[in-house]
Amino acid sequence: MSQIHIPEELIYKILDSIRNTETILNCRLVCKNWYNYFSDVNLYQDYKLLGYYTFSDDKFQLIATTGITLKEIVFYKYGKTIYKEYKNDGYVKKTIKIEPPFKTMVHDYSSDEFVENINYNFDNNSNSKSYTPIITNIHCIIM
Repeated sequence: MSQIHIPEELIYKILDSIRNTETILNCRLVCKNWYNYFSDVNLYQDYKLLGYYTFSDDKFQLIATTGITLKEIVFYKYGKTIYKEYKNDGYVKKTIKIEPPFKTMVHDYSSDEFVENINYNFDNNSNSKSYTPIITNIHCIIM
């Protein structure tokens, strides 16, 4: 059976027409050329572009079409990882810090009144939860 050769330009034109995130992720698995071609993966919902994913050696990000970072995972040496989720205005909504081998800390900023802090220690199978009030000073006396 003979193989059909398709010009590279035509292949890339076809790949550019894909409007489905799952299909793009599957295309990245085909070969190194396609993996490199889709270095940033567009996020689509109902064929509408919502943002894009970027990949690097130490960071993974989801960036909205407005340019605001929505989610981010930063990888450090020795397995330390920090996950951040942002609100639409760019402020942090939630962070998860993983400090190997046994500690995980979650900070949830979704409330306007307090920060929920949860610490997990898998070494002794314990967790603790605390709340830190958010102090807002509407009237600043320092000028």
